[in-house]
Amino acid sequence: MKGELKGDAANVVIRHLIAQGINKVELRDEIYCQLVRQTNCNPNVEWCLRVWSVFCLCSVSFGPSHTLHKVTFHDTYTPDYLSEEKTPR
Repeated sequence: MKGELKGDAANVVIRHLIAQGINKVELRDEIYCQLVRQTNCNPNVEWCLRVWSVFCLCSVSFGPSHTLHKVTFHDTYTPDYLSEEKTPR
């Protein structure tokens, strides 16, 4: 993919992203929103799976605000490629 980071460079960026989320509470919701945005209606399944891996790492490192938690972790947000059914819940 164009502009894709490989190997160690990608790991450095992910570690930096997580460190920013841990150290700067005001960035947490923005990080989660960008991760959701990267996966929502994205036809590139490989890319979405990579972003979901980062989402998982972030979720065990820091959480979103209470308000965003309701949207981010609620079962209504299921990407099409992870859902057996294509109908909204």
